[in-house]
Amino acid sequence: MTKYTADTTSPNLLKFSLDMDSGVVVLEFDEIVAKDSLDPTAITLQYAEYAGSSTNLYSILNATNNADNINDLVVKFTLGNTDMNNIKGLTGLAISSDTTFLRSTSDLITDTAGNSMTRVADGAALGVTNYTFDTTRPKCSAYVLQENGYLIMQFSETIDYLTMNASALKISDGASSSNFYQLTEESAVFYGSYDTTLTLQLNGDFSGLQTLNLGVSQLTSYLSFAKGFLSDTAGNKIEGVPDSDPMLMGPSLNSYDLDMDEGTMKLYFSETVMGTSTSAKPENLTFDATALNFVYGEENYT
Repeated sequence: MTKYTADTTSPNLLKFSLDMDSGVVVLEFDEIVAKDSLDPTAITLQYAEYAGSSTNLYSILNATNNADNINDLVVKFTLGNTDMNNIKGLTGLAISSDTTFLRSTSDLITDTAGNSMTRVADGAALGVTNYTFDTTRPKCSAYVLQENGYLIMQFSETIDYLTMNASALKISDGASSSNFYQLTEESAVFYGSYDTTLTLQLNGDFSGLQTLNLGVSQLTSYLSFAKGFLSDTAGNKIEGVPDSDPMLMGPSLNSYDLDMDEGTMKLYFSETVMGTSTSAKPENLTFDATALNFVYGEENYT
């Protein structure tokens, strides 16, 4: 070989797809890219080709690159739960192909010669080629009824609090029990937000519960509801919890201590909880520290 010319051409993103059910994002480029250089945090999803100062845009925080990626024209990654739920909380973003656009910095990926890709700027954001709707119904994963009359519910994904129908909720003292209380319109959303948590202020319903000796302990706090209780932000109705198999109230996190000098953290719960791997009974392991998420503004750490 008498002359060698290095590759100095930047790769370009040609198209992308987004699956709002699974969280999978597929990127296609005009030349082979290096899979190990993929950094999804360089991506911002936005509602239009130009977003400007709109709130309907979202910069990816945590995603997992597909383990099957190879150096190729196409690479994939999967959005984390935090990203998925945050995006679903922005009800004008990624709700259809018409509201799904992508921009990115040049840090998104390089080609196999190390050339950074050409950035995709606001004003020239790339519209989604293939869009898959969220069709998964949300679930209630836990709840707690507090002594001050607040009912806090945790869900598997972001829910639309505006669809909440409190009268679909029932609290009893056991499966198919005749001692139950059906909530009414007295109960209202305490703080309205598109989130994975919903807080209801029971108001007069709380007194009604206490009259029947319900909601005064864990074993008098079984929750059931119909699928018409609420929906997620994509319109999928929640999976119902039947009276024959109601949910038992679980513990709630009351407070915590964080020692940044020692690197230790103490969690204080409303009741006794099962052990950890270092406890006297490690076979009772239920604690998973990876479920903890520290948030400051748009920054978060799991």
